[in-house]
Amino acid sequence: MDTVVTTGPTTIETTTRCAALGFVAGLRSQMPLAILARELGERAADLPGPLARLADERVRVVLALSAAGEVVGDKLPFAPSRLKQEPLAGRIAFGGAAGATAALAAGATAALGAGMGAAGAWLGAVAGHRARTTIVRTTGLPDPAVAVAEDLIALGLGFWAARGVRRAADRTIGAAGAYEI
Repeated sequence: MDTVVTTGPTTIETTTRCAALGFVAGLRSQMPLAILARELGERAADLPGPLARLADERVRVVLALSAAGEVVGDKLPFAPSRLKQEPLAGRIAFGGAAGATAALAAGATAALGAGMGAAGAWLGAVAGHRARTTIVRTTGLPDPAVAVAEDLIALGLGFWAARGVRRAADRTIGAAGAYEI
């Protein structure tokens, strides 16, 4: 006889996607919330508390513009290292926020999502910095070209994670009719 163990709304898939969104924040701090807002869209109106604001088109536009601005700014020669104290703290905070948002949307706890997102952001910042500097140094490719590849990786990983969160949110909203906290 097979035994199936479930833990309620907190699943390995949800925690993995929270960590992945955090990793994206480590690469591009503004990107995960912009992607989540786009993916959740109008469904966000049924989400709890401040998450419902993601349904507002103006909020989605501001988040998208912020992410686009960071993508452009990252290519500028005077952009600070993501590993300096302030940029790293910001990435960890945005990763935690994205993880908490994803977890709540999926019906899990914000604390778990925030922790996974923050840890993912730290890992993404360190791994992204090391990968980018190593590729530039060993291949001779220009840094902006490598940065564009990093943008594409962040977008792909972010949309993968956010689409899974959207599916989980659809299941949770469908099961409950609407969220209540």
